[in-house]
Amino acid sequence: TIVGWIKPTNTGSTVPIITFGRWYNAQGCALYRGGTANALRFTYYGTSSIDREPSVTALSGTTPSHIAVTMDGTSLYFYVNGVVVASYLSGLAGVITYTRATPNLIVARDVTLGTKFTGTIGEMGVYSRAFSPTEVQLNYLATKWRYR
Repeated sequence: TIVGWIKPTNTGSTVPIITFGRWYNAQGCALYRGGTANALRFTYYGTSSIDREPSVTALSGTTPSHIAVTMDGTSLYFYVNGVVVASYLSGLAGVITYTRATPNLIVARDVTLGTKFTGTIGEMGVYSRAFSPTEVQLNYLATKWRYR
């Protein structure tokens, strides 16, 4: 599960929110806001790969948004402001694993492509298990007073 608050100020380009490992054509994953739709996108490369960008996740540049992406072993879920906005069969079995000796967890910058996020990021968390819809909703409700 990746969860947090963002308020992007740059639009129309692919920018990382959080990356883990060397996600671009190597082993790792990334959650980023990308393309002209300003939509969330999740990418994982490893022994299998997944790349999903639901068009319904366009994010405002004027209001902070609570975002979450979680995978329960078979399905990938996108949340905005505590509500599921898209889901996909992930095509991956089990959990995402990372076997490199020196993993890199990087917020707001992509060292591979040289891009960076501009705007506000807050309350980011990366968890080794899938949050339930109730847990995502509770995280949103517990933290929204800081951003709304």
